[in-house]
Amino acid sequence: MELFFSHTKKHKRVVIASSLIAGSLALLFSLIQPLEYSSSVRLLVLQKNQSSMDPYTALKAAEQVGDTLSQVVYTSAFLDRVLTLDQTIDQKIFSSNERKKRKTWNKMAETRSGRGNGFLTITVYHRDKVEARKIVQAVTNVLVTEGWQYVNSDIVIRVVDSPLDSRFPVRPDIPVNVFAGCVCGVFIGFAFTLHDERKKRNA
Repeated sequence: MELFFSHTKKHKRVVIASSLIAGSLALLFSLIQPLEYSSSVRLLVLQKNQSSMDPYTALKAAEQVGDTLSQVVYTSAFLDRVLTLDQTIDQKIFSSNERKKRKTWNKMAETRSGRGNGFLTITVYHRDKVEARKIVQAVTNVLVTEGWQYVNSDIVIRVVDSPLDSRFPVRPDIPVNVFAGCVCGVFIGFAFTLHDERKKRNA
């Protein structure tokens, strides 16, 4: 630790410059990325026959179903069903190439299954806030009306939190990216000072 502080003080200009450069590059990289809004909805997955189960078994069953559905959302078949359900969704963003189509969808959609409670959170990212809400609503409708078909289980899916849109773009996360860039810059600058010191000693 003493070695760290001694080198940092001695070469603080290098460390600071490295941090500022890395932070600036991170900022530049973030700004050239398309800004995306998000729309999120939270669902609750329940077993219809859970009255015949003990509480632990019911929770584990709901958790397993939630995990399965969270993966189903990423599939091409599910996306096709979503796009068929709501023809007003702008489908030009999805390539006719299956590989590119899946890549776009996997980047656009995000699912999170709750541990031991049956909650399932769906988030959709899009440059257009209205389109993000359209897609997340279509995803919700497919899950609520047809979700049981994907899990081979007698379930009911309820909307517990209606779609919530972000007020500002959430991707990329510029503050986090800049902070991470500055931290990396500090370590790069410190590594450079150590390398410079070793070269002077061996000279």
